[in-house]
Amino acid sequence: MPKIRGKKKQHCPCLNIRNLEMPETQELLKAAIHDNLPPECPEDVEAHWSSMKTIILNMSQKVPGLKTMRNQHWFDEKDAEIEQLISKNNRSFVPGRRTSLAKP
Repeated sequence: MPKIRGKKKQHCPCLNIRNLEMPETQELLKAAIHDNLPPECPEDVEAHWSSMKTIILNMSQKVPGLKTMRNQHWFDEKDAEIEQLISKNNRSFVPGRRTSLAKP
């Protein structure tokens, strides 16, 4: 019977909340949210909450921004070197040959 593997979690972009420690970023976020809010409240509470939620999330992604992956620049810089090591490792592999770490 084949193994059942779970689904991979989808990557959820994380907000860069460290940028919110700066007062100028806080002010920019407040202004962006305030400028994009509707002038009047609709009577439907669900519709109002949905529009507010969308505005807050969109402005939170734009103003402080999203986190960048750590060490991504390292992988970009070392990509050719990594590829060479992988190809060297693949060439040295001989099918059917077993290696043992235990001493005889």
